[in-house]
Amino acid sequence: MNGGMQHYSLSRPPTTNGSAVPLRTNLPTAFTGGHIAGRLLEVRMRRLLIFTALYPPLALAVFTAPDGFKNFLDWLAYAYPAAIIPAWLTAGMNWKLSEKPTYLRIVGTTFAGAVITGSIAFFLWDGFREFFPALMATLVGAIPAAVCSWLSSEKQNGRAQCVELINWIWFAGAIASAANSASRCEA
Repeated sequence: MNGGMQHYSLSRPPTTNGSAVPLRTNLPTAFTGGHIAGRLLEVRMRRLLIFTALYPPLALAVFTAPDGFKNFLDWLAYAYPAAIIPAWLTAGMNWKLSEKPTYLRIVGTTFAGAVITGSIAFFLWDGFREFFPALMATLVGAIPAAVCSWLSSEKQNGRAQCVELINWIWFAGAIASAANSASRCEA
C-alpha cells in the first residue's frame, strides 16, 4: 500500500513485438470491490443505521425520564424529525473519531452530542436561566450519543453490551431524577 492506495497491475493488449506493457493505476479499494472496502462500507453504514434508528428514541427517553416517561409513545413520531439532524451530526463525529481507542471515541462523541443539543437549546431558549433545563438539554444529546457510539464499536460482545446498555439507561434515569428532585427542592 502506498498512502492508502493499492497499485494494481493491468496489462494492455500485446504490442506488435508481443510484449505486454504493464499499466499501473492508483485505484483505491473502494473502486475495485475489494474486501477491505466492503468491510469499511459495512462499518460506516452500520454506524449510520445505529445513530438513525436509536438516537431519536433514546433522546426522547432521556427527555421524558424526569416525568416517568409520560407521553413517550405519543411523542415518538415527533422524535425522529426533531432529532435526526443531531443524530447524523454525532454519527459524523463518531466516524471521524473511529480510528481512536473506543473510550476516546465514546467521550468525544458524547461531548459532541452534548454541545450540539446544548447549543440548539441555548439558541431556541435565548440562553439558559436555570440549571435543570441546561442539564437536560445537554443530557438529551450526550446520553444517546454515548450509547450509539458504544453500540457502533467493531468489537461486540452481545451479552456484555446488553448489560452495559441497561446500566447506561439506569444511570441516565438516576441523573435525570436527581436533577429533577434538586430543581423541585429549589422551587
